[in-house]
Amino acid sequence: MPDSPRDLASGEGAEPDGGERTRLAPWQKVAAIVGLLVVLVVLIALIVGGGHTPPVQHGIGRWG
Repeated sequence: MPDSPRDLASGEGAEPDGGERTRLAPWQKVAAIVGLLVVLVVLIALIVGGGHTPPVQHGIGRWG
């Protein structure tokens, strides 16, 4: 016999993966936030420019 609307509304008789949402563990939330921050910092560094090259134009450095 098919599930009655009352059983479906209460969740009884439903399959375990029948559209149920699973929650993220706290460590997964923290890892996602840290990952997004790293990506954001890398993107900002690429857009702004690093300034990590030796100052060759001033003759300062190993070869100048």
